[in-house]
Amino acid sequence: MRKKGSRRRNRPLLRNHHLILLVLAVACTSFLLQLCLHVKIPNLLPLLYPTPPLLIHRLATQTNDLIQYTRLNQSFCAIWDLNVDDWWTYTPNFELAIQNTTHQCFREIKNADKAQVFTSLSHTQYHSSCHDSYVKLMSNSGWAVDLSYVVDGLLYAHEHKVPVIMLLREPWQYAAGRNGQSPVCPSANLDCYMLPLTNCKGLAVHADDIRHHYPWRGFDRSTLTLWMLEYATRGQTWLRKAAVELAAILPIQQPCTVFHVRRADVVLHGKFSRRYHAIQEYIQAAGRHLHSNILLLSDDQNAIQEALNEFPNYRWIYWNRTRHKGPQGGWENQIPSNDPAWEVVVLMATFLVIPQCNCLVHTKSNLADYLYATMIQTNPLAGRIDMDKGRPHHEIHAAKNAKSVRLSRNYKA
Repeated sequence: MRKKGSRRRNRPLLRNHHLILLVLAVACTSFLLQLCLHVKIPNLLPLLYPTPPLLIHRLATQTNDLIQYTRLNQSFCAIWDLNVDDWWTYTPNFELAIQNTTHQCFREIKNADKAQVFTSLSHTQYHSSCHDSYVKLMSNSGWAVDLSYVVDGLLYAHEHKVPVIMLLREPWQYAAGRNGQSPVCPSANLDCYMLPLTNCKGLAVHADDIRHHYPWRGFDRSTLTLWMLEYATRGQTWLRKAAVELAAILPIQQPCTVFHVRRADVVLHGKFSRRYHAIQEYIQAAGRHLHSNILLLSDDQNAIQEALNEFPNYRWIYWNRTRHKGPQGGWENQIPSNDPAWEVVVLMATFLVIPQCNCLVHTKSNLADYLYATMIQTNPLAGRIDMDKGRPHHEIHAAKNAKSVRLSRNYKA
């Protein structure tokens, strides 16, 4: 008969065996994860673990890169040191949940239709034959116009199930500037900032510009259009981190109203020129939607000084950054700082903060349409006031509007 004490004496030995097995399991898991993350074999990830959240969560227990795993909505949070670009590129059924200065959080897309669209589009762009792909020529004009071409290309890919390659005839100004600056990345295109849209490279067999087949439908409340915009602008880790940090230093107070004061080169369009509008016109147009806190977005430094000097009773919130004064930057020069990456960070930070306000006041502008499209993605109840709505086209676009350039004048600081 075994003595009672023998079982007690064996317990430490059993615990040691369990501990050794646990250490070995952790070491093997860590080795496989490091292999996936560093060798970059994204398709291997689903083979190792059933779902990305489970994979990320197990990584968190070993490296503390991820600090939170929410079981209710299948989300996870990671510190910014963890670059998730490769993972997110091949896991389109996840979306950003929340970002702050310390963490980036993701969750499974709850909307089944949206998840299916993202997954299907990703399969078309990454797993279809590149020999069947089409080219979509991308403009090099302004952020909103340029992204409208990208969205249009993705709509075509989604509806026709063929890969679409975005093509620029010259380096993109948001990635290489207008004055011969060094490109942000070798490709000098959207891939410098966003997750790559396809693994098809070079010219496609069908090198037609899709504009001839598929007219642009504009940024509007179309759910599919908004989904394509979100898909196209899934930012790389470094960009999202920089944007979050910049957004965090902007002293937003609620309730607030957004003024988008578009000036710069709109008076340089010849017979299609648009006019500059005084800050007072925006205040009057806002009506009951006007709050004492006003987020002022403008490409004209003189507009900032106009607001501060003529309407000091309002709390003006704005980025303290380099801007052109009036039309001094010339035609379609969107990089006043001569630092393309910085300008894109400012744009991305702007898209993060505007949903905190409840109304956008603007004139006719592609960027205003884009701003509102991003605004309602997280604040669907946000309103907008288009000061040009209802005005005849020949009044909005006319040579005489160029004279309004006099509204942009220098103020003493």
